[in-house]
Amino acid sequence: MSEGNNKNKDESATVIDFTLAKLEQMADEYEDMGMYTQAEEVLNAIEQYKLGIIDIKWQKGMPYVVLTPDGKPKKPAKTD
Repeated sequence: MSEGNNKNKDESATVIDFTLAKLEQMADEYEDMGMYTQAEEVLNAIEQYKLGIIDIKWQKGMPYVVLTPDGKPKKPAKTD
């Protein structure tokens, strides 16, 4: 491995949630087109996604909302 591929333990990596980024982009685009109802629906989905109440699955470039089985936020997975 070259030195450029190694990272110091002190360096932190930024993780980008592409679902969140794409939904935010979609909300902005709907607002720009004057489609305020659709923009509001996407913004509501973003909030529920952030809370873990829903999950977003993508199919043919479009988001689909998936409710958690009990409608409660998902607990984060434990890491060892």
